[in-house]
Order: sequence, then C-alpha cells, then structure tokens
Amino acid sequence: MINPDGTGARKLATGTLHVGEPSWSPNGRLIAFSAVKSNCDPLTASHGCDAIFVVNENGTGLRRLTPYWAFNSVPAWSPDGTQIAFAGKQLDDNGNDEGSIYLMAANGTQRHLLLRQPKPWVTQPLVWQHSP
Repeated sequence: MINPDGTGARKLATGTLHVGEPSWSPNGRLIAFSAVKSNCDPLTASHGCDAIFVVNENGTGLRRLTPYWAFNSVPAWSPDGTQIAFAGKQLDDNGNDEGSIYLMAANGTQRHLLLRQPKPWVTQPLVWQHSP
C-alpha cells in the first residue's frame, strides 16, 4: 500500500505468492486479489497454481477464497460488497482450457458459473454496472 502522494509504501502481505489485480471492497476494509503460487507450473500442477484471496486493508487476515486452478484473475466486488466476480480457467481432463466468469459470495462460498467464455478469456478488469 502507498499514499496517494507516493510516500509511505508498505507491504500488506509476505510469502510465496506472486500477486496481481487488487480490488478494494466498497467499504475499503478488504482487498481481493489474484495470486500465483511461487515455483508452480500450471501444466504439471495437479490442481493449478492460481487462486483468489482477500486480505484486510491493514494486511492481516489473509485467506484463500477459491481452489487453485489453472487461472484465476481480475476479481471485482459487487457494489454492495456481498459478492465477488472473477475470471477463472480450469483445465479439463484432456488439457483443454475452459475460460469462464464466476460469481461467489464475498466469503468464497456459493461459487457458480455465470458465463462460459470463448478464447481469449478475460484478462482485463471486470466492472459492475447497475442496470437502468
């Protein structure tokens, strides 16, 4: 985390994860992000290397919300903070990838498929919009 003026940089979490795509919860208390296990090869790992995590804004309470898959990315909070959408890709038994968009409760439960995507799968941030 860093102040808007570029001062006060500090690590919120340490460990063996390569972190990407942070997304702040609407109330500013949690950060969802994707992370890859270090030294993990998604082609040989039995359950994949990527997962979606959340951490408190002060760096405490790190927890994994999804199983490790071949790809998890771009988490986005619902406007009310009760759900998180994310792009996910699993390898089927033949090694083919299945890219999709999933939705889950903010605590990682009730995960379900929203949309199966043809290639290329989502790598840009997801954005929630209210319907008119």
